[in-house]
Amino acid sequence: SGNRPDVVHIIMYNPSTPQEGIHTVQYPRGSENELLLAFESLDDCVTFARTIRDDGTVMDGEPVPTPTSMVQIERACQGMGLAMAIVPPVS
Repeated sequence: SGNRPDVVHIIMYNPSTPQEGIHTVQYPRGSENELLLAFESLDDCVTFARTIRDDGTVMDGEPVPTPTSMVQIERACQGMGLAMAIVPPVS
């Protein structure tokens, strides 16, 4: 569709370090499927990062909301065999 965002916000761990990682969720829960959430809204991404941090189940360090180009993240997902879900802004 023509209204795809050029930039989305994803959650990274340790960006720009050798330990760099990307946050994925299991979807459906309990399955082996990993899904990358790409937020159109930075605010929503920040809120989600806070939720993850407060959850305490993630040990990879501080979740960092990171703007990234749609083209770049699609390529990365293909390379990693990851599915991606674009999260529209919560009104």
